[in-house]
Amino acid sequence: LVGSEMCIRDRFEVIGLYHSGKLPEAVKTTISREAGTAKVDDVDFIDTPDTDYYLVEIDQEPNDRYLKIGEDGSILP
Repeated sequence: LVGSEMCIRDRFEVIGLYHSGKLPEAVKTTISREAGTAKVDDVDFIDTPDTDYYLVEIDQEPNDRYLKIGEDGSILP
């Protein structure tokens, strides 16, 4: 590695981006409840060896809020 370049490896893989029309209803309901009137910046489906979930980024200035939401709509730690 040269200069400020860095290699990061992790144990999950982002396998796709989902638009609200393709999300399970339970996930959409949880996002709507948790985000309220805030803008949802991004929703990624995360596939790990232990569990699958949606990583939701909610725009809440000054910091964004991130939620892990299971396919059943539950909020994961």
